[in-house]
Amino acid sequence: MENPAVSLLIDTREEKVTGKKHGIRALTVTGRFAEIKDGQGRMKARDMLLQRHPDLTVFLDHPESCLFAVEVHSFLLLDGFTDSYYEVISGSRGPDQ
Repeated sequence: MENPAVSLLIDTREEKVTGKKHGIRALTVTGRFAEIKDGQGRMKARDMLLQRHPDLTVFLDHPESCLFAVEVHSFLLLDGFTDSYYEVISGSRGPDQ
């Protein structure tokens, strides 16, 4: 893979439809993409996904789909417009390594 760096943004905007933007929180998770290629590991991950989301069977059975994990490097939490918290996972290789 040319660039395995990934980020995931999770926020509370939908919960704050009242127009009060000061209570919005956003969490950004950065990490590194890693395809699960090991047959036993892939089956375990597949079974876990299907237990919670049985409707994914068609997607998971598609020949071009892959299962992957994200090795987390850091978390950035924004709490409103002024408060932020950043944490790097000790021992992680980082998204660029």
